Amino acid sequence: MLFDTHKQTNKTIPANKQVRFDFLVKHPKPTIIVLSVFTLIGLIVAPSLHFDSNLLNLQDQKLESLVFEKIIQDNTEQSTWFLTYHTKDLNDLYDKQTRVAQLSSVKKTDSLFQLVPQNQKERLLQLQDLQKKLQHSHVPASPQNLPQQVDLLKTQVATLTNQAFKNGMIEEFNELNSLNDTLGKQSDTLRAAKRVPFENNFLTFVNRLQGELHSLLTPSLVTEAELPSKLLSLYKSANGSYSLTIYPHKDIWDPQNQEEFINQVRTIIPDVTGAPVTTYESAKRLVSGFLLVALLTSLIILFAIWAEFREIRASLFVFGNLVISLIWLVGYLYIRDLSINLANFFALPIIIGTGVDNAVHVYHRIRETGSVPGTLNAVSPAIIMSCLTTAAGFVSLSFVRHRGLASFGELISVGTLFILISSLVLLPNIMALCSQNKSSSV
Repeated sequence: MLFDTHKQTNKTIPANKQVRFDFLVKHPKPTIIVLSVFTLIGLIVAPSLHFDSNLLNLQDQKLESLVFEKIIQDNTEQSTWFLTYHTKDLNDLYDKQTRVAQLSSVKKTDSLFQLVPQNQKERLLQLQDLQKKLQHSHVPASPQNLPQQVDLLKTQVATLTNQAFKNGMIEEFNELNSLNDTLGKQSDTLRAAKRVPFENNFLTFVNRLQGELHSLLTPSLVTEAELPSKLLSLYKSANGSYSLTIYPHKDIWDPQNQEEFINQVRTIIPDVTGAPVTTYESAKRLVSGFLLVALLTSLIILFAIWAEFREIRASLFVFGNLVISLIWLVGYLYIRDLSINLANFFALPIIIGTGVDNAVHVYHRIRETGSVPGTLNAVSPAIIMSCLTTAAGFVSLSFVRHRGLASFGELISVGTLFILISSLVLLPNIMALCSQNKSSSV
């Protein structure tokens, strides 16, 4: 047998070998004043505390996937996070895409219209008009007077360029404008060289260029049926719904940019969806749900304390001890430049439970013995051991690479230490001061 249950020993530790903790209440007033200053500082910086829903801030910043995410975000027009809209009406899709593309928070939109342009028939009519004007251009069969003929072609291309600009044909305008610049440079070269072999080569080039220009101005209609099935599936689902992809202009992971992006798009597409919407709505519900649960938990704790002691003062002392500890924790978060996030806010219920337990033990013992110093000598070793083992168990998490998990461990560890200080320093000194005032009044 490891233990002899029949053998009882009543060993007591000599008084001179006992660790005493009554020194913690030797100067109640100065101690309370100092702790009140820290509490006031925590209250002042409390409004700066915010909930950070940025998932990237939870990760190790050297993580390879995170590095590539930032590269995509900084160097392309796309993002791994985007909003989507689905409809079976192409006219509705075109209207939504046109309006959304004008929003300041939108960088790029993508839909089937990138492959099958809208209003193709109207644009073909405009191209046919340009082609008729090009038919009047004449390229000589021989290099005689070739510079003058190039100038004439340049003038006609300039006319086409102006017509394309007036019709809003941006791509055609850019190509014709580039061609016009090329012809101008070649005209200058011809006048400087005046060599027949060179003119012959250039004549061949101009004839080929004119043929390509005619082909450019006589395109055929692009239809869905002509697209490869895999390419079409990117924009059209099996049930016939067309998708509109909307990319953000700013960093979508930043909560403020995310809110601006979603709210702006919702003014045009109320039922827009996507990963940003899911995260944004989830974070809002987490915050509102947490505040509601915190309120309900506080009321339950207050009622439980009152039911145990049947004293309003006891409820205020015990619960107030918990609240002040949390205020100190807020000050610590401000100094460390930390915020509440999706990982570490789970630490708060643990801190609340620990804080209430310690304060209840201390208040119970003071109420039973009537001695604040005697209570500290009796319960301090157990409370210190309990808090230190809890803090030691969680402090190891603060060294992991995952920043969210690290902040979770740090929050519990530091919060537990603040609970320890408030339970063994603040609460006993307040009760000692109340006891001194009561004695002096008698």
